[in-house]
Amino acid sequence: MSLLNRIFGKNKKESKENSIGKHNSKIPVNQSLEFLTHQETLYKEFDFLISEFGFEKKINDWFSREFTTVFSKENIEIRIIFEPLSLPLVSIKNTNLPYDEYKNLTNSDIIEDFNIKVREIKSKNRNRTASIRKNYMQKWVKDNELDLSELERDYVDYGNKEHIEILIESAKTLRENLTKGKGVLKNATQQRL
Repeated sequence: MSLLNRIFGKNKKESKENSIGKHNSKIPVNQSLEFLTHQETLYKEFDFLISEFGFEKKINDWFSREFTTVFSKENIEIRIIFEPLSLPLVSIKNTNLPYDEYKNLTNSDIIEDFNIKVREIKSKNRNRTASIRKNYMQKWVKDNELDLSELERDYVDYGNKEHIEILIESAKTLRENLTKGKGVLKNATQQRL
């Protein structure tokens, strides 16, 4: 059995039915607590992008194990990425700016770089879940079983609240960056946003 089949299930149908790889949960991923939390908070907190700033939602779908939502308007793209049992990542990209990895030129910002509270939440989560993640990876390598039950419990106990807080804080920071032209939006004219 290939590595991908061991992680995601034997076939496409089985991988869609399992929340995360092969583990005890029988809840479809699109009915899981983390997915429903993400969708509900995303719609509530990021609606201002459409209603106030005129962005369009271009993508709202799964890409591999990541659920990606992309809002775009002209040269600005806002990307919100979420992987089950992990915390979301919000970024903003200005395609009018040059990008060259070798010259260290970037045209995107990670919103948490502008918000200390988001960084603190993610750091606390990483510190708390590091041993859990290490244990399940060791078990997976040793026994060829991916048991995420401890990580699922942690998400229910702590991660769900952190997920919501990160999206709320990211939306506030994103609004500020759009309004004040911060980061990669520095040279974007306010009239265009």
